[in-house]
Amino acid sequence: MPLRYRPMRPEDVPKGLHILAEHPILAPRFGQTINDLVEALAAVSGFDSVRGVTLEEIASNGQSNLLGVHIIGFVTDEFIARVKTAPYFWIGPEVTRLTSEGKTPFVDNATLRKANSMEGLNAITWLSLLALPARRLFEMQQLVIGPLDVVVSKAHVLFMTKESS
Repeated sequence: MPLRYRPMRPEDVPKGLHILAEHPILAPRFGQTINDLVEALAAVSGFDSVRGVTLEEIASNGQSNLLGVHIIGFVTDEFIARVKTAPYFWIGPEVTRLTSEGKTPFVDNATLRKANSMEGLNAITWLSLLALPARRLFEMQQLVIGPLDVVVSKAHVLFMTKESS
C-alpha cells in the first residue's frame, strides 16, 4: 500500500472533518468548534503562515484514500504566551474558535515576512489526524510518524522558528 503526502486542498476539508468527528479523543476536545472548522480554514486559506498536509493511501488502480490531515502554522507571540499560561487549553479548538470569530492567532503574510527576517516565528500544530482504520494499525502509525516529522520539518525549513508547540 503506497502512501504519499501532499499539500492539503479545499476538497480535503470534508473528509478531514469526518475523520475528526469520528476521533474518540479529539472530537470531544473540539466539541462544538468542529462546526466552525470549515469557516476557520477558509478564513486563513490565503495565509502563507498556515500549511496543511494530507496523507493518502494509493490503490493499485490509482485511486487515493485520505488517511490523515496535519495543519501547522505560525502564530503571534501573544498567543504563544497564552498557550504557556494557566488556565491551559487545547490549542486546536481555541485556534478554531478565535479564527472563526475573526481573531485568528496566525500571523498575516506581512508579519510572517518581517518576523522571519528579524526575531523568528512561533509554530503550532492546529490539527493532526489519522483516520480510524490507520490509527488501529501499529505499523501504519510507524509509517506515518517518521515521514510526517520530515514533512513538517520541510514545511518549516525556510523559516526561523523560535518556539514550536
